[in-house]
Amino acid sequence: MRASLLAVAATSVLVLSACGSQAPEVVTPDARAEAATDGETSDSTATVEVEEVSDEETTGAEAEGDAPEDEPEDEEAPEEVSGELGLGDTAQVGDYKVAVTEVLLDANDVVQQANEFNDDPEGQYVLVSMEVTYTGDDEGNPWLDLNVELAGSDARIYDSSSCWAVTPNSLMDVPTLTTGGTADFDVCFDVPVEALEDPRVRVEESFSFSDTRVIWDPSREGTQTEDPEDDTPPPAAGGADALPLGTEAEVGDYTVAVSDVLLDANDVVQQANEFNDDPEGQYVLVSMEVTYTGDDEGDPWLDLNVELAGSDARIYDSSSCWGVTPNSVMDVPTLTTGGTADFDVCFDVPVEALDAPRIRVDDFLSFNSDSRTVWESQK
Repeated sequence: MRASLLAVAATSVLVLSACGSQAPEVVTPDARAEAATDGETSDSTATVEVEEVSDEETTGAEAEGDAPEDEPEDEEAPEEVSGELGLGDTAQVGDYKVAVTEVLLDANDVVQQANEFNDDPEGQYVLVSMEVTYTGDDEGNPWLDLNVELAGSDARIYDSSSCWAVTPNSLMDVPTLTTGGTADFDVCFDVPVEALEDPRVRVEESFSFSDTRVIWDPSREGTQTEDPEDDTPPPAAGGADALPLGTEAEVGDYTVAVSDVLLDANDVVQQANEFNDDPEGQYVLVSMEVTYTGDDEGDPWLDLNVELAGSDARIYDSSSCWGVTPNSVMDVPTLTTGGTADFDVCFDVPVEALDAPRIRVDDFLSFNSDSRTVWESQK
């Protein structure tokens, strides 16, 4: 029976092919099964008519099933980088407003010209230029408070310890900042060349257990709109309460008085020693009188920390001045109980920091900020 049905089907196909213009009749397995069940002979043909399909439907089916190979593919939208800033963009990192302003990926010549004793890099020197503003309520040291890293395209993270070279505008030269104090500086890295195809700069708070990290892309320009300049002056240098010149106060094991402050001491310092260099800013001499009140012995140069709180919201210490002065604290001998001494402390300070600065004195080895006393610089 199966052979007979196959023969009938073949005969039907040949007949239909000869007709040409008529829609074909298709013999389905179900129709054959019905024919077999009903006992039809081999001469009978079980057919099922198939509805004619319109040209429009056929075209649509072809379009849906077989898309033309030469049809252009949709272009993918450019991937947006999330959370990365461009050069010049500002972000809050801990107690600082931070901006990465420039990244010099090949800084070999710049670094080597900064100091003749700088060695050649193991890889390639990179200089990251930054601007920061301290926004905290106390004091800030960017070199200590901020962690700056370079995330290389080799999937490695590099920190500034990779570079031991002296740079033109080192972070280590930035003084302590008070509220509103600003600084610009560069951070150096010594990085393999293969890490510099598409690096990133990462900045985060050094001693924070929360996520403070911000990332800059050196290949992108910043898009932030600049804020209008804030003309509000920074808080009074050194704190709100300051003693008049000549007033005594207890600081650690000493009775201390700031007796005079010479804001323009250039001539005095340069006359004190012919080998003194010109100041980078302006020499300031602070005259002091102290009495040791402890039970043992005291060395004022070691026990007392004297600083100048500038009107630029920066704190300067005596290491800013390398000049020999007429009455140096280093010449004061060790004091016993009741011993007195008068001496001067020198500072080299930018001129813009000397609009009503203040003098701060505290116990050098004390971790108690209550030991600090502040004096006005002018009567």
